[in-house]
Amino acid sequence: MGFIYGDILSREDYVNNVVSMVKDCAKNSKPTTFAIDGKWGQGKTWLIDKIEAKLKNLDISKNYTKDEYEKAPSEYFIVHYNAWEKDYYEEPLLAILSTIVNELNKQLCINNVLKTIALNLGKEALVQLEIVLSMVSKKLLHFDIVDFTKNTIKGIKKLRKQSKIELETKNPNNDIENDIKNVISILIKLSKSTPIIFIVDELDRCIPNFAIKTLERLHHIFDSVPNSVTILAIHKEQLSRSIDKLYGNGASSQYLKKFIDFKIILNEGNLDEEEAYKKLTVFSKKFSIGIEETQGKQLVNEIISSLIPREFENIIDRAILCHNLVDTDTAEFPYECMLAEIIIQTFWIIAEKEGNTFNISPENGNTPTTNVGKIIKEYFKKHIKQNTSLAGDGIIAYIIALVLEYNCNHAALEADNAELYQQLTDFYNRYKFYFKAIRTV
Repeated sequence: MGFIYGDILSREDYVNNVVSMVKDCAKNSKPTTFAIDGKWGQGKTWLIDKIEAKLKNLDISKNYTKDEYEKAPSEYFIVHYNAWEKDYYEEPLLAILSTIVNELNKQLCINNVLKTIALNLGKEALVQLEIVLSMVSKKLLHFDIVDFTKNTIKGIKKLRKQSKIELETKNPNNDIENDIKNVISILIKLSKSTPIIFIVDELDRCIPNFAIKTLERLHHIFDSVPNSVTILAIHKEQLSRSIDKLYGNGASSQYLKKFIDFKIILNEGNLDEEEAYKKLTVFSKKFSIGIEETQGKQLVNEIISSLIPREFENIIDRAILCHNLVDTDTAEFPYECMLAEIIIQTFWIIAEKEGNTFNISPENGNTPTTNVGKIIKEYFKKHIKQNTSLAGDGIIAYIIALVLEYNCNHAALEADNAELYQQLTDFYNRYKFYFKAIRTV
């Protein structure tokens, strides 16, 4: 485990390496843009937050408040731009400029953030950028957005409630090239004394037009700004689909090369057994105490190792939800019941990965293509027909068979422990309804 606060996936080395790379790029007179490519749920936002924290010299082995985070000094001018939160603008230049102005305002309020020369330059840059932002907003929106947000307590919130800040139809072809040149000129001056780090998150969640416009605006602005690094946290596959939708299939590869110098693959990290079982603490309190080294527990460990952490978290969340909806005290239920419910919830993930072709029936000859699918299939072949005792794996096999409606030797199980058999049957017949309903969402 790393020393990073909240680092349950052992990503310390990865974070440190990316931070070192950013610092090296910031020393280069040539501007650099690179992408951190990862699917949704793999922790892109967590990662860039930690990168930013390290660049602000925060001790990331500790937690910190939002106020402490924003007031932390840095030798870099760092701008964190959430594209999805800003897509209520039709023209991304407004959103980008507003974010830069707001961040510069914050930084200049922090004592000793920059050297004296950089501090003075920062004040000058802020004034100039606000002038440009006022001009652009008047041109596109027909009102001064700087004046509006300064004199209206909830200005931005009110703007956002309008759903989309659209350009005036009587000025559809506003020429903003000169405005962009002015922004570039100001940022070049600033970058000579303070390297600029522009971090972009959630770009792949934006509507296609806005995402592409944002890429183009960022390229136009920062491609001429030395000592600047633009970091794009994206899911390249999703972003490529947006580009292909507008420009035709296959266009995205060449298109993205114009804007991105290189990409790095997001390290998914590793959720080790100890950390995984910490997440089960709350759930386990609903069952009798005692964790046995059963085949079922080994199976859960194999499931954990074959899924990305967010998928495993979703499985636990869904298992707890279904269990709570039945609303029956299960404090006397064996711990194996919890393992069975986790295994059952795994089917939702498997079906998605296998394209809804997965069948766990031992008699079915289909061969899963995913690792987690193969693990579950082998478990059923081995256990679902063999257990005739309500102990250990027998409980797990019975619950799974009952909920998923596969045949099991009910008579032998009932004879083994009639009272427990009836309790499990009553509970999991009700559980079955919620499992089927929720897994279709």
